[in-house]
Amino acid sequence: MINHLRRVGDPLIRKFNNEHLQPVINHSAYHSPEISETDEENPSGKRKIVIRDFKWRSSTCRMFLRNYIDQKISEKSKVPKKRKYVYDNENFYDKEEEKPCNAPKWTCTKYKGILKTHINDACGRQFGNELPSRLNELNDNEI
Repeated sequence: MINHLRRVGDPLIRKFNNEHLQPVINHSAYHSPEISETDEENPSGKRKIVIRDFKWRSSTCRMFLRNYIDQKISEKSKVPKKRKYVYDNENFYDKEEEKPCNAPKWTCTKYKGILKTHINDACGRQFGNELPSRLNELNDNEI
Protein backbone atom coordinates (compact mmCIF):
# COMPACT_ATOMS: atom_id res chain seq x y z
CA MET A 1 0.00 0.00 0.00
CA ILE A 2 2.81 2.45 0.83
CA ASN A 3 4.38 1.84 -2.59
CA HIS A 4 1.00 2.46 -4.24
CA LEU A 5 0.58 5.71 -2.28
CA ARG A 6 4.08 6.72 -3.31
CA ARG A 7 3.25 6.10 -7.01
CA VAL A 8 0.04 8.16 -6.88
CA GLY A 9 1.79 11.04 -5.08
CA ASP A 10 0.04 10.81 -1.71
CA PRO A 11 0.71 14.12 0.12
CA LEU A 12 1.77 12.48 3.40
CA ILE A 13 4.00 9.86 1.78
CA ARG A 14 5.80 12.65 -0.13
CA LYS A 15 6.89 14.10 3.24
CA PHE A 16 9.03 11.01 3.93
CA ASN A 17 12.56 10.46 2.64
CA ASN A 18 13.03 7.03 1.11
CA GLU A 19 15.26 5.90 4.01
CA HIS A 20 12.46 6.78 6.45
CA LEU A 21 9.93 4.50 4.78
CA GLN A 22 11.88 1.67 3.16
CA PRO A 23 12.50 -0.28 6.40
CA VAL A 24 8.77 -0.16 7.22
CA ILE A 25 7.95 -1.43 3.73
CA ASN A 26 10.60 -4.16 3.73
CA HIS A 27 10.26 -5.55 7.28
CA SER A 28 7.15 -6.78 9.04
CA ALA A 29 8.85 -6.08 12.39
CA TYR A 30 7.31 -2.58 12.36
CA HIS A 31 3.74 -3.86 12.06
CA SER A 32 1.73 -4.97 15.07
CA PRO A 33 1.02 -8.68 15.34
CA GLU A 34 -2.63 -9.65 15.00
CA ILE A 35 -3.71 -12.39 17.40
CA SER A 36 -7.02 -14.20 17.03
CA GLU A 37 -8.85 -14.68 20.34
CA THR A 38 -12.33 -15.77 21.36
CA ASP A 39 -14.59 -12.78 21.85
CA GLU A 40 -15.95 -13.30 25.36
CA GLU A 41 -18.55 -10.56 24.83
CA ASN A 42 -20.03 -12.35 21.82
CA PRO A 43 -22.39 -15.22 22.84
CA SER A 44 -21.91 -16.97 19.47
CA GLY A 45 -18.24 -17.57 20.30
CA LYS A 46 -16.94 -15.60 17.34
CA ARG A 47 -13.27 -14.70 17.27
CA LYS A 48 -11.80 -11.22 17.36
CA ILE A 49 -8.43 -9.91 16.23
CA VAL A 50 -6.42 -8.38 19.08
CA ILE A 51 -3.63 -6.04 18.05
CA ARG A 52 -0.94 -5.21 20.59
CA ASP A 53 1.84 -2.70 20.23
CA PHE A 54 5.60 -3.03 20.69
CA LYS A 55 7.28 -1.26 23.61
CA TRP A 56 9.88 0.31 21.35
CA ARG A 57 7.44 1.68 18.74
CA SER A 58 6.53 5.37 18.72
CA SER A 59 3.02 6.76 18.79
CA THR A 60 3.93 8.42 15.47
CA CYS A 61 4.59 5.05 13.84
CA ARG A 62 1.48 3.54 15.42
CA MET A 63 -0.70 6.41 14.16
CA PHE A 64 0.83 6.21 10.67
CA LEU A 65 0.22 2.46 10.36
CA ARG A 66 -3.14 2.19 12.16
CA ASN A 67 -4.86 5.46 11.42
CA TYR A 68 -3.44 6.30 8.01
CA ILE A 69 -2.24 3.22 6.13
CA ASP A 70 -4.94 0.89 7.52
CA GLN A 71 -7.61 3.46 6.61
CA LYS A 72 -6.24 3.72 3.06
CA ILE A 73 -6.31 -0.08 2.76
CA SER A 74 -9.89 -0.16 4.05
CA GLU A 75 -10.97 2.52 1.56
CA LYS A 76 -9.41 0.59 -1.33
CA SER A 77 -10.72 -2.85 -0.30
CA LYS A 78 -14.01 -4.09 -1.66
CA VAL A 79 -14.21 -6.91 0.90
CA PRO A 80 -15.67 -6.00 4.31
CA LYS A 81 -13.85 -7.19 7.40
CA LYS A 82 -15.52 -10.18 9.05
CA ARG A 83 -13.95 -9.99 12.49
CA LYS A 84 -13.88 -7.37 15.16
CA TYR A 85 -10.50 -5.63 15.57
CA VAL A 86 -9.49 -4.60 19.10
CA TYR A 87 -6.46 -2.40 19.69
CA ASP A 88 -5.01 -3.30 23.08
CA ASN A 89 -2.97 -0.26 24.09
CA GLU A 90 -2.60 -1.45 27.68
CA ASN A 91 -0.65 -4.65 27.05
CA PHE A 92 2.42 -4.86 24.86
CA TYR A 93 3.23 -7.79 22.61
CA ASP A 94 5.45 -9.97 24.79
CA LYS A 95 7.43 -11.90 22.18
CA GLU A 96 9.15 -8.91 20.57
CA GLU A 97 11.15 -6.50 22.68
CA GLU A 98 14.01 -5.19 20.56
CA LYS A 99 13.53 -2.64 17.83
CA PRO A 100 14.87 -3.55 14.40
CA CYS A 101 18.53 -2.71 13.79
CA ASN A 102 18.92 0.83 12.39
CA ALA A 103 15.22 1.59 12.83
CA PRO A 104 14.32 5.09 11.61
CA LYS A 105 14.00 7.54 14.50
CA TRP A 106 10.36 8.29 13.71
CA THR A 107 9.43 4.65 14.42
CA CYS A 108 10.95 4.60 17.94
CA THR A 109 9.54 5.81 21.27
CA LYS A 110 9.92 9.44 22.28
CA TYR A 111 10.11 10.68 18.68
CA LYS A 112 9.11 14.35 18.47
CA GLY A 113 10.30 15.37 14.98
CA ILE A 114 8.47 17.00 12.07
CA LEU A 115 7.02 13.72 10.74
CA LYS A 116 4.94 13.50 13.93
CA THR A 117 3.29 16.80 13.00
CA HIS A 118 2.72 15.74 9.38
CA ILE A 119 1.16 12.42 10.45
CA ASN A 120 -1.03 14.06 13.12
CA ASP A 121 -2.22 16.61 10.55
CA ALA A 122 -2.95 13.94 7.92
CA CYS A 123 -4.85 11.75 10.39
CA GLY A 124 -6.78 14.78 11.66
CA ARG A 125 -7.87 15.63 8.09
CA GLN A 126 -8.82 12.02 7.50
CA PHE A 127 -11.15 11.98 10.53
CA GLY A 128 -12.43 15.53 10.02
CA ASN A 129 -9.88 16.96 12.50
CA GLU A 130 -11.25 14.71 15.20
CA LEU A 131 -9.73 11.33 15.91
CA PRO A 132 -12.14 8.56 16.93
CA SER A 133 -12.85 8.64 20.65
CA ARG A 134 -12.45 4.88 20.92
CA LEU A 135 -9.02 4.21 19.41
CA ASN A 136 -8.75 1.10 21.59
CA GLU A 137 -11.69 -0.61 19.94
CA LEU A 138 -12.61 0.17 16.36
CA ASN A 139 -15.14 -2.07 14.71
CA ASP A 140 -15.15 -3.13 11.06
CA ASN A 141 -16.97 -0.03 9.87
CA GLU A 142 -14.61 2.41 11.62
CA ILE A 143 -11.22 1.21 10.41
